[in-house]
Amino acid sequence: MGCFGPCYTWDVKRRVQNVVAEASQVLQDLPDITHLGNPILRQKCTSVSIPEGKEIAKKLIKTLTKYREIAGIGAGLAAPQIGIPKCVFVTFAEMGYETYINPTIVSTSDETNFYRESCISSRVVWGEVERPASIEIKWTNEQSEEHTQKFSGFMGRLLQHEYDHLLGVPCLDKAIPGTIEYAGEVKDEELREASLVASTNS
Repeated sequence: MGCFGPCYTWDVKRRVQNVVAEASQVLQDLPDITHLGNPILRQKCTSVSIPEGKEIAKKLIKTLTKYREIAGIGAGLAAPQIGIPKCVFVTFAEMGYETYINPTIVSTSDETNFYRESCISSRVVWGEVERPASIEIKWTNEQSEEHTQKFSGFMGRLLQHEYDHLLGVPCLDKAIPGTIEYAGEVKDEELREASLVASTNS
């Protein structure tokens, strides 16, 4: 029989120590990042001119780059997370940095999936969040080009997470009750289909 009680307690303590140490360094080195409890994170953002959106995106990319140097993770950052209530966010994925100015989600799938989401603005905790498995989103990029495209998988979820910031909705507001806990290793997380979650909970 494996160890549960003491080993489980130590695992939680280790996770708390890790995320608190990381958060402390972020607070020291990146004072512009806003954290849950700051009212700007619950404020609906306003649209922005393309030139202003590009300037905001530059600040976001600079901040996200520094955050990634500290934490080793970080896939997206929205303007209110650096104290600017404007409709801009950036992502970092396979293609590098991408800028989304005045984005709008125009459609979502009926099919959903689950993922324990954390956030740069509430990094010490995460929670299980159900979202549409795919979306169609319209935005203007850093070259002033308008795009409309469908996304699924992790990218579809990431875009929904960042878009919610522009609506003033942190991911923990959408967490399934009872699932919020100190965050573990994000790299170990994976998308779970609704049928998989149902069978695990039954």
